[in-house]
Amino acid sequence: LMVAGLAGGAGDDGLAWEYRRLFVGPAPKPAPPWGSVYTDRECVVFGASTLELRAWMRGRGVARLGEEKEPEDHIGLMLALMAWLARNRPADLDEYLRGHLLTWAPHFLDQLAGAARHPFYEGLARLTASTLEGIRAERGLEVSYPRFYR
Repeated sequence: LMVAGLAGGAGDDGLAWEYRRLFVGPAPKPAPPWGSVYTDRECVVFGASTLELRAWMRGRGVARLGEEKEPEDHIGLMLALMAWLARNRPADLDEYLRGHLLTWAPHFLDQLAGAARHPFYEGLARLTASTLEGIRAERGLEVSYPRFYR
């Protein structure tokens, strides 16, 4: 799917428009990339799960790079943090996966795959979901899933 989605090259307007539709707006986003939108009753950005992740990071001395304004529970930032922990703090990885990333990412990725109208984003969602499931299974992690409000 991803290869087919990139067949139009970097100048594919369809890919850029789909990115805007999925993640920017102005219309409501069909698959918002923040965990708290799914796990907080009010479906808000910077919700309780964001603050819990922020406290977890602070408690381990994990600082953000630069002055990003994006909430810590953005899927891209969380995947980057997973990679950083695997490389630099492997002892913290399972707790992070079990308590933060894997609690909502599979749900989001399922939403993204279903909402995508461009094969690249459907493929990206399915590949990421499969990768995370493989990591969960390989590490033998049991994940408690919260109630999803979206």
